[in-house]
Amino acid sequence: MADTEKSPLNSTGKEIRPFSEEEQRLVFDWSARIRRKHAVPENYPHMIDRARIHEYINWSESSDFIFVYDDFGILCKCSYGKITYDLSEPYGQLGDHSKQRVDAWKAGMRKKYHVPEAYEIVMNYGPDNDIDKWIAYCERVDAVSATDNVHEGIFWFSKDGRKIYNPTEYEYIYSLSSEYRASENNHDMSQVESDCIAHFLQVTAIVMSSSWFRYHSLYQANMNGDGLIRADMPNLEQTVFALLYMRQLIGSKGNDDLLNTACKNYIQHSANKYKADYVEKKRKNWNELLEQKPMRIDLAKIVSSAKMLLEAFQYGSFIIHSPDRVRSKEARDLFNALYQNEKIRVDAVWELNSIMKTLFGEAAQIALLIRNDFAVWIRDKKIPAPNVMWQQNMFQWNPPVEKKERTENQPPQFGVAYNFEMKEVIK
Repeated sequence: MADTEKSPLNSTGKEIRPFSEEEQRLVFDWSARIRRKHAVPENYPHMIDRARIHEYINWSESSDFIFVYDDFGILCKCSYGKITYDLSEPYGQLGDHSKQRVDAWKAGMRKKYHVPEAYEIVMNYGPDNDIDKWIAYCERVDAVSATDNVHEGIFWFSKDGRKIYNPTEYEYIYSLSSEYRASENNHDMSQVESDCIAHFLQVTAIVMSSSWFRYHSLYQANMNGDGLIRADMPNLEQTVFALLYMRQLIGSKGNDDLLNTACKNYIQHSANKYKADYVEKKRKNWNELLEQKPMRIDLAKIVSSAKMLLEAFQYGSFIIHSPDRVRSKEARDLFNALYQNEKIRVDAVWELNSIMKTLFGEAAQIALLIRNDFAVWIRDKKIPAPNVMWQQNMFQWNPPVEKKERTENQPPQFGVAYNFEMKEVIK
């Protein structure tokens, strides 16, 4: 189905509107044809340009390849069953001047990094065909990407021609210095700011290690033509756990807003412009994700944003606050419209879990980068150590053992009735 295929953002970075019913039928028919034509593996979703559906379909029908995403979500090409990672023939032809410039750049990279002739230098045009971004990125990481078209593998080469691990933008930013500076109004980090960052770091760590986040959800639609939707998703305890922490991250009517506040506190005190800019970019992306419409068409007709869907479950279902405290009739009506409708109930819960996993994943990337600098600042006594209880260990206690039946150096015994004098055991 078209809804399962991946779609890029448009050139402005904003999400494209959902398919109309007519477009969905058009894309479904085309998708079946193009997958047969190029023998696209079942687990490889293909690309579709939602901004220019008809133009993209016309282009793909006459092309010798189609853009797809591999198991790791990396954009590649499928040509009659053959997968390659050389994206040098993008959708939308480049001008002659750009082609000559790219060819010259590839020749220079081959010489600079001693790339064997058997490897094709990769030019990643991206969704907006911005070749300058890729050239600048390769310069920053001091490496070049190339693909072995024989074995269909993609590698990075360093100056001496040595194959290296893929230096992603995140790894490059993460490796930069952790310098600290006073904020623009000349004050050092306060205790409140330090506590806020620490709590943001622990919230993301707790959720990412939770059974809710690790739960392997399953979704089935119209299996064997029975017209039913089935799903296996996290239970009440797991989902409420995630919803409560999500409320802290996004806040409600100006309260909490933990992610934005922690990012702003970090940006104020980071002396590394690249890191600060990266965190700000990720923060903006987080907020844009909250405003995006659900992917499923039936849901998008009712819910205008991811944040609205979250609040419908948090408040409209009384997971947060009792009925007399939930004064937003809109949240209650929206939850009823979603959950009382059997046709979209499963989709609504599925979308809820998908949105939260995406948002928590974004938060974890931000937290990982901030944590590295934050630890250095605490170690070097640049900032006050946070006064925050680490919740992950809050409800763990030393186990009791039987004093009389336990000899010296004997490990604690568990699962036994404790009818003797008790002694606390230090782990």
